Amino acid sequence: MFDSPIGIGYCPVVITAPSKPLKQTQILLDAMSRSADEEKAFKNEVMEYLHPLFSRISDIGEVQRQMKAQMDIRASAMDNYSAE
Repeated sequence: MFDSPIGIGYCPVVITAPSKPLKQTQILLDAMSRSADEEKAFKNEVMEYLHPLFSRISDIGEVQRQMKAQMDIRASAMDNYSAE
């Protein structure tokens, strides 16, 4: 019989070193990395500006709750006064 390397059960193993990325691929990867860094920096800057705004909104909400409590007390006092 003819003995061939392509015969059944023969599986050649070829090991190669990982190839270095092409210059175009490296340029693309670098641009993607810069873009991700710029996006992260922009997000951090936006959060720095929004944090005081959210703090102020929270403060306004607290003042409104206090004013409502005072108005409820006054309304109750007026109801009692008018009932007399």
